[in-house]
Amino acid sequence: MMSTINLDDFLAAGTHKLTENPGFQLEYTKVAIAATVMKAREAQGLSQAALAKKAALPLATVVKIEKGSNTTIETLSRIASALGKTLQITVK
Repeated sequence: MMSTINLDDFLAAGTHKLTENPGFQLEYTKVAIAATVMKAREAQGLSQAALAKKAALPLATVVKIEKGSNTTIETLSRIASALGKTLQITVK
């Protein structure tokens, strides 16, 4: 039987595994970005389509990011700006 974990718990618990497995680090980062974008969008009551329009991006781009696909810093910066936020990248 597969156990479940909510996204916030996964993100909080996953950080200790980052140095153990580079593949996990990459996937964890994608999920963290997806969750961050989705939460920021939902906090402002925006649909994916509304965010895409505000960021001047195709809807498919926002959908893919929220599903955990790779993206660019430029795209994330446009999304952050559309949400009235700034993009910060930290390397630990």
